[in-house]
Amino acid sequence: MLFEAVITTLAAVAGVSAHGFAGILSGPTPDSNNDAPSPIRKVMSVYPVTNVSDPNINCGIGAKEAALVAAANPGDKVTIKWKGASTPNWGHTMGPIMTYLAQVPAGQTADKFNTQHAKFFKIDQAGQTGGPGSPWVQARMMGGMAYAVTLPNDLPASDYIMRHELIALHYANITNGAQHYPACIQLRIGGGSNAPKAISAPTVSFPGGYTANEKGLLVPDLRKPDFVYTFPGPPVVKSLGAASGNSSMNLGNSTIEDEGNRSKCKNQKRSARLVYW
Repeated sequence: MLFEAVITTLAAVAGVSAHGFAGILSGPTPDSNNDAPSPIRKVMSVYPVTNVSDPNINCGIGAKEAALVAAANPGDKVTIKWKGASTPNWGHTMGPIMTYLAQVPAGQTADKFNTQHAKFFKIDQAGQTGGPGSPWVQARMMGGMAYAVTLPNDLPASDYIMRHELIALHYANITNGAQHYPACIQLRIGGGSNAPKAISAPTVSFPGGYTANEKGLLVPDLRKPDFVYTFPGPPVVKSLGAASGNSSMNLGNSTIEDEGNRSKCKNQKRSARLVYW
């Protein structure tokens, strides 16, 4: 399940306190009735989605609209910390990490938007850390590392749904063996024009963005020493008008942060800080 996300502006990362901002977004506990408002859509189960045609692959099993919308700007970094169902850290070691955005249509807001109608474009992906047979970025999360995604610099001002997904591949030698863990965060991107603009980029819907037997989801060669991963779904959009090709070595706009670095970042001075517990 998604545990926590931290949004940090470029100003804060650069140490410029006048315009800094950070928000700590704690995710609701699945199947709990005692959660404070959050921008992270609540799922009703810690179990994965395994059928790519299941509507739950959209934002997670039984995902509900969240009460809040988190403020961010183009170029901001969203740092995401996952945990296991009964452990403080993520529990799987093999599989990709992928992040999508969908622009909420004009006249609607992220907290009311039906994501079954969302058109997602991929902004980030991470798989293996190096060459053939190398470990996975996801494995570092078992040790407590957080994953950071940088929002595109050319996003128009609008509400968005961020769909962040981990896929566990340890059973992916058979069809529908890949385990999908999607989570959705409601964002309001400022900066630029006040009027939402249409984004020109290749998009997919969920379900519909994957096929069960495509490379990246059906991976019988996963444990071979020379294995090189191919990401499922669309390519990462490098700008909102052009897309790049898939690459098993591509870390997209991502960085990995350990708990110490994340704490140092949160302790920098900022003009405002929003905390959702």
